[in-house]
Amino acid sequence: TMDIQLKRGLLDICVLAAIKSEDSYGYQIIKDIKPYVSISESTLYPILRRLETAGFLTVRSVEHNGRLRKYYHITPCGLKRIGDFTQEWQEIMSIYQFVVKEEKKDDLMSHEEQSRFSYLRQLNALKLEQKKAIHEENFERAAQLRDEIHKLEEAHKEAKESHKDGKESA
Repeated sequence: TMDIQLKRGLLDICVLAAIKSEDSYGYQIIKDIKPYVSISESTLYPILRRLETAGFLTVRSVEHNGRLRKYYHITPCGLKRIGDFTQEWQEIMSIYQFVVKEEKKDDLMSHEEQSRFSYLRQLNALKLEQKKAIHEENFERAAQLRDEIHKLEEAHKEAKESHKDGKESA
């Protein structure tokens, strides 16, 4: 099983990411995270309390069908935490590469493999964000993301072509 501290940190980031673009409530957060990681209410609510105590989110109660529903709102500190995580992830990937590499140094990812991995990661992130924008009926944002995806795909295609041309002339 995954190291408990590492998993806790990753779940914190998932919860913050789930409320990054709009306020949400417990059950909806669980539904939004479910395609990526399994999380129960008994796991989620202590995380929400911990994130609130740390200043990463705020809570407000709203009446919904005669009951109070708690909505969670990300703070600037919470947004900064997501930004810090994305930077830390580069180091985590570097550590991962070190851990899984074989004895031979030439088994490390080549520059070409690294750039493909980076491209696929960026493409996946944009497509997930686009899917969420469509789900939220934010079609203007979805169209912006479509254009970003197209630009990324074109840049990747050009880079592959120039890399191929460079190999042929060598």
